[in-house]
Amino acid sequence: MDSGLAVPAIGVTILVLIAVAILLARPRLNARRRRADGDDVDADPSVSPAEYRRLAGAAAARSEWRTAVVEQFRAIVRAAEDRAIIDPLPGRTADEVAGQLAGAFSGHAPELRRAARVFDGIRYGSADATARDHAGVVALDQLLETAKPDYGRPAADNLALPR
Repeated sequence: MDSGLAVPAIGVTILVLIAVAILLARPRLNARRRRADGDDVDADPSVSPAEYRRLAGAAAARSEWRTAVVEQFRAIVRAAEDRAIIDPLPGRTADEVAGQLAGAFSGHAPELRRAARVFDGIRYGSADATARDHAGVVALDQLLETAKPDYGRPAADNLALPR
């Protein structure tokens, strides 16, 4: 190969490799961004239900109702995971949590659906939260904490259970 052609060929090869690397890395970067902005619950498995409840209570004490509701819903998720009622699943949505828990606590399916709707409206919409919203999620958390799962009955309101 002529040395006059070798230098441009090497340069073009390097540019092609850089372009391929960018194309391969970009979907991963977009996936991370999508997950951060996605519609999942984001309950951190390293945070205990008690810690989420503490965070919710502290936010409620400051009248930060949006944060209080989100953290309290996460406490429900983590408590259910700790009790092995649902499996830890990154990226799970509030609706999926409600559906899965409704399979175990069919008598509380309407409250679960409402809590998921409130969570979504606050976390991913522009809905404001109130002390009443927080109190409702706290009451649901307390009900589920003492309720015994019953996997033999279908969900009372026919929520679909994710596979």
